[in-house]
Amino acid sequence: MRIRGALEKWASGVLGVTCALLLVNLVWHKGVRAGGAKPSLPATHTLEVRRIPLTSPGTKNELSRYDPQIKLDELKNLQARPMPEIERNLFEFPVPKPPAPSVTSQPAGPALPPPPPPISLKFIGYSEKAGGVKEAVIEDAEDIYVVHEGDKFAKNYQILKITPLTVDVLDETTRQTAQLPLATAPSQ
Repeated sequence: MRIRGALEKWASGVLGVTCALLLVNLVWHKGVRAGGAKPSLPATHTLEVRRIPLTSPGTKNELSRYDPQIKLDELKNLQARPMPEIERNLFEFPVPKPPAPSVTSQPAGPALPPPPPPISLKFIGYSEKAGGVKEAVIEDAEDIYVVHEGDKFAKNYQILKITPLTVDVLDETTRQTAQLPLATAPSQ
């Protein structure tokens, strides 16, 4: 507590000295620019006021093309006109119309069978043994398998390719192939 109070006093003192130096600098430079002391003007002398144009002489003033004269008769004519009827509330947005159904001709043939269910395997690990033999750890709902390229497991799956980040698996019953990404560990 004591250190904080002393620190605040020092900071206040430094700010005060800085302000005083800035004020002296301002007064000094103003006096130098004016050529010393300010000349006193006689009471009868008036200052000349100069108008500085806001735009350069070559620039065309956009407002100069408008007539600044107010024409009251035209204003009265406009006010005498009836207000237009507005059919909707300006503060409520209309509900968008649903898109029109597209008319496409369906081929007259047998209906296609539903797609096979997705492969429910999970690629959870990878290792590479001596000699470049790649192993993958695959998990399904019941078991965990350590497999190599070309291996068949779980009665109907075959490993096609193993990389450090993916495993390509063939489901031999549906002839469906899937690329399984390496599962990441859940964050804790």
